Amino acid sequence: MSAEAKPSVLLSRGFPADSAAPEFSKWFEALPLQGADAGRAAAPTRRLDPRPAGSSRARPSDAGHGSLPGAALFSESAGLALGTEVHEALAGIEWFPCPSLPSNLSPGAEKMLGQFLAAPEIAPVFVRPAGNSEVWRERSVACRLDDTVYSAQMDRVVVTAPASKAEKGRILLVDFKTDQGEPDEIASRYKAQLEIYARILAAWSGGQHDIVAAVATIRKPALVRVC
Repeated sequence: MSAEAKPSVLLSRGFPADSAAPEFSKWFEALPLQGADAGRAAAPTRRLDPRPAGSSRARPSDAGHGSLPGAALFSESAGLALGTEVHEALAGIEWFPCPSLPSNLSPGAEKMLGQFLAAPEIAPVFVRPAGNSEVWRERSVACRLDDTVYSAQMDRVVVTAPASKAEKGRILLVDFKTDQGEPDEIASRYKAQLEIYARILAAWSGGQHDIVAAVATIRKPALVRVC
């Protein structure tokens, strides 16, 4: 995920500048479905109450950076352009098999993505599940949980609808990370971030889906479940 995205970037994607405005706490907008699901009715938009007086604002993505040692933080900042390039390319993938990667990728990004997408443990992230499914890519959201208004950008969310009233659907939330290091260490660094994202999705679901949140590490391809 573009964890370095500043609030102004999120606001430019449609969020009102005034966090007290009702629009600020708007839930996910329903995406138009494609292919076999195109005829299914769009899910109703769910809304939260406006931000109450005295509530705070936060970005869950800040949690991971706060724990970085100075050298690692400097290294991550130096690789911001590469990370942004990789994330933009991943956002262009709907499902496997996917079209070829963008032709204007830098050699470093092309090599990194090639190794990542070829790893068998990464396939579940991009293979369309059986059933009525849709994918949200680089979804920017703002919502209130308790007394805090969170602004967040989710890399990839695969939503599979319940097959029947007696069953639950499934939500797979995946956060892409280009950090250097071992996959388990990277995942633990962002566990708090993903837990908040999972809470947002749980509130959106209203108990209709089981939720799995995972970090996908790109330099050393792995999919690490965090909650």
